[in-house]
Amino acid sequence: MKHWNLGNTTIRNPDRIREGLGVLKEHFEGKPFTEKEHYEFYKFLAKKRIIDSGDLSKSSCEIAGRKWAACFNQLGLSIAWKSKGPVIITDVGNALLNHPENEEEIFLRQFIKYHLPSPIESGSEYKGFNVNPFYVVLKLLFDLENEANIKGITKEEISLYVITCINNDNIEQSKRSIIEYRAQYSGIKGKVKKRELFNKKKLELIKLLYKKEIDNKIVVINEYEKLYRSNAVDRDKLASLLSEIVEGGKGSKTKRATDLKREISDRIKNNDKAGAISALTGIFLETKGRTLFDYADTTVRYTAKTGLLSISGDRIVIKEDKRLLAKHIIDNFAVINEGAYLEQYYSASTPQLPSDKTDFIHRNIGTLVEHYKPIISKTTVNKLSNIKIVGDINALKSIQIKLENEILKAKEEQYYLSQSSSEMIKDILGYYNKILDRSLLGGDAYRPAYLEWTTWRLFLAIDSIVNHISETRNFKIDEELHPIHHAASGKPDMVFEYDKYVIVCEVTLRVGENQWAEEEPVPRHVAKTMEQYDKPVYGIFIAPSIHVETANEYFRKLKHIKGKWQKVNIVPLTIDQIKHILTIFDEERFNTTQLRSLLDSLIELQLKTDLPNEWLKLISKKIKQW
Repeated sequence: MKHWNLGNTTIRNPDRIREGLGVLKEHFEGKPFTEKEHYEFYKFLAKKRIIDSGDLSKSSCEIAGRKWAACFNQLGLSIAWKSKGPVIITDVGNALLNHPENEEEIFLRQFIKYHLPSPIESGSEYKGFNVNPFYVVLKLLFDLENEANIKGITKEEISLYVITCINNDNIEQSKRSIIEYRAQYSGIKGKVKKRELFNKKKLELIKLLYKKEIDNKIVVINEYEKLYRSNAVDRDKLASLLSEIVEGGKGSKTKRATDLKREISDRIKNNDKAGAISALTGIFLETKGRTLFDYADTTVRYTAKTGLLSISGDRIVIKEDKRLLAKHIIDNFAVINEGAYLEQYYSASTPQLPSDKTDFIHRNIGTLVEHYKPIISKTTVNKLSNIKIVGDINALKSIQIKLENEILKAKEEQYYLSQSSSEMIKDILGYYNKILDRSLLGGDAYRPAYLEWTTWRLFLAIDSIVNHISETRNFKIDEELHPIHHAASGKPDMVFEYDKYVIVCEVTLRVGENQWAEEEPVPRHVAKTMEQYDKPVYGIFIAPSIHVETANEYFRKLKHIKGKWQKVNIVPLTIDQIKHILTIFDEERFNTTQLRSLLDSLIELQLKTDLPNEWLKLISKKIKQW
């Protein structure tokens, strides 16, 4: 192995870890963890809707269940191996289950300790490793900004130079490589040319990292050809050699591996050994490149769980209000002695964090006040001027949390006012494009949250909202105002109150016939909101495409509200249509009264047809002409 993976590509979304661990504890703690339990664990995860079960074979279910547990084992949350006896939920795992409010701190402690190799992850595949992955990420982020004025690291840079840093002593080399790559990248114009640079660097890196493995496979191809040309053809041996040539992380029986075996065999038959080698190296390089990209995504998602980092555009960055904490961790970093590793790794109280000390919290509060003084109220600054008299650690933490909440509220208000600028509208449209083409930093796991966040920003841009900005969304944002989780079920994604009416907005990435059927159907959300307001309520449903069954569900919809049957007005729109509306806003700056007129006109189109699919066509035509 030539790289590390902080996290697990089976659990691409670490927000599911706590729920999955709860299932392991409830049903398997104290029991053996054999293939039978692997299968049952997977089935429980599917039953709880923590995962989408799909149509998997029994063996695939067993593998998936084992991989889920492997993630918990890697993070020190459990001891759940077939060879280790009954399942144990560790002190850390129980802390995560019992204190979800401390989730960021728990992940931070674990990632500070996490080292490769370790008693948990060892063997020949870790030859040459002596690395603390989170320390590598944090150190590079901090040094690049302070020494080279490079704020944040991109997914490409993580895949090339971060996860391939397998020794703490090589951080300096990774830093120089990122600086050099960024300079070349910045000097190139056009997305195509920039992509070509990345692909070139990626191929060079993979050829360097895996030269021995590629050479060994070419040796086997030569052996295969020699045997094929011999008079005494051993078909079993030929089949064995082919399997050895194409075998990868998922074995030699996948469709891709089977197709490659056929191609290599055909090329050898046709005296095209060069073509066989080219086919092999092409697939090999493509697979390894995809792996590096996947691991970059999980690195982003898992490190963000510490609360120190945030995603800003196409980069991961240190949060501004966490810089002091990040610096303290870097300056005081120490590798755990191997003999004490497991004891400390399974402990929820180690290592001690600077945030456990009163003097650090004093300094951090002072730094926050100084940095954010222009946006927080004068009253708050005055109240905090005598903070040094407070010595109780819990009281100090409470003060810090209140300050951070006020800062977030003030930042959110400023953010609201900035969204109507052409620059921000361009950024909103760019995020919609990233969601549609699946190019978000962090991968597909972040798409639902980013779709909600991007749509929220769209309505902030149109402005004139009556309710407080923090009350318009039911999804969570971090200190940098980026989404960290999509809205919980049972509540609408967003509610925007205007002077004369209210909009309930729901978004989804589903495109099938059940796309309207979320945990709680959209009409119910709109109906509940209608009960709360004495003004008209409009539902807006946004998806990549609108299925005709969704249109049918919303077409002339009636609900029993306030003791009588009332029409529930919901307008289904595609992402492209809502992008078009935003583009018109940027050009013409229509107001919320005009937006309401558009919604009324789209609803009135129901009177022109009795067919929901025709209604969708009329909506499309109307928006294009608006």
